Amino acid sequence: MFMDHTCGNPTRELIKAKAKELFNQRGYACVSLRDIAAACHISVGNLNYHFHRKELLIMEVQRGIYDEFYGLLESTAQTVADIVHKFRLIDRNQREYPYYFKNMLELCRSYEVIRTNQVYFREKLFTYYLQSFMHLAGKGLFLEGTSQNQFYSLAYSIVFQHTLWYESDAPTYDLFFREINYVWHLCNLLRPYLTTTGLAELEQALSAQTASPDPGR
Repeated sequence: MFMDHTCGNPTRELIKAKAKELFNQRGYACVSLRDIAAACHISVGNLNYHFHRKELLIMEVQRGIYDEFYGLLESTAQTVADIVHKFRLIDRNQREYPYYFKNMLELCRSYEVIRTNQVYFREKLFTYYLQSFMHLAGKGLFLEGTSQNQFYSLAYSIVFQHTLWYESDAPTYDLFFREINYVWHLCNLLRPYLTTTGLAELEQALSAQTASPDPGR
């Protein structure tokens, strides 16, 4: 779990904002605490008072995003649209924090606290999807006869996509693959399992999306 730091301190919030900006511009590994202090126009000592290690800073930058998701994952999805909404939120966050998701595997290898929080978050996501799929099956939105093992594999596949889609070495950045829309891709993983009613809900949820049409559909 994330440490509960006091929020609302102006200097602390400035440090987090500048760190996010620099991390996204240069990449996490290329930004030092001294760089962040200079961008904030404060001393390194002042920055160290708030964050004496860079991994503590990165976890604080990410903390609000994960806290939001923990709340959203507490209850199972009631509609297929709820699942699509989660896909969109995760896609939004991955685009907003590219430095983190592009280097997630490296960060997890380098910092135990980041790895621990990532494992916990993936477990929460997996449980949410598995329980939601089985609940929606009971409502007639997934095909009758779909086994728990199939739901397990589907949930695992989606969480795997969340983890690696924007990784620095992922096919996402290949010219051939990068035009595939992330949300549409995840929805296409659901399609073979949905009933006619479930597919109608999926199409309705996608039609409400304001993003440009998916070229890979």
